[in-house]
Amino acid sequence: MLVACWAPLVWRWRYAWNLDPDLGHGWAVPFLALYLVWQSAASWSGAHYPTRRELRGGLILWSTGLAGAFLTVPVLEANPLWPTVQWIGAGWAMLGSLGALMVWRGKSAVVRFVIPVLFMHTAIAWPALVRVPVVTTLMQTNAEIAAELLSLFGQPAVVRGNIIEVDTGFIGVDDACSGMR
Repeated sequence: MLVACWAPLVWRWRYAWNLDPDLGHGWAVPFLALYLVWQSAASWSGAHYPTRRELRGGLILWSTGLAGAFLTVPVLEANPLWPTVQWIGAGWAMLGSLGALMVWRGKSAVVRFVIPVLFMHTAIAWPALVRVPVVTTLMQTNAEIAAELLSLFGQPAVVRGNIIEVDTGFIGVDDACSGMR
């Protein structure tokens, strides 16, 4: 049930993982999520079985999440680097995954395994609405810290946005230095 939710999306995300240098880590995320599942399952004792209500609710969540994830696949096929659609698909797959977990072992499984499911979102790009303010803030903060350290060690430095001005010229703190990677 979990593979049905995630496999079509992960298959489409591979394009983004190959093309965007900020997403190169995406190849490791599914394996790390499986490791988190394995670790959580290994320390989980006792048999937990879903009630009829949990079983019914889990099947509804799973089928809804699966349908939503499959509806995003054609859009991702045409636009594999579109972060908003990646997040929408991941949200549907997450809903389906939580439903599958509820069918498997009830609400206790949902609580137990929600972190590995949420972890899958780290494999995809943030939408621009979130990414731009975060990256801008991190770049400016890194520039300010670097300028303070330079000044502390005897090299006068002035910050102008994400650019550090020193006596020999300018140093740009760009996206790679923002802390996102």
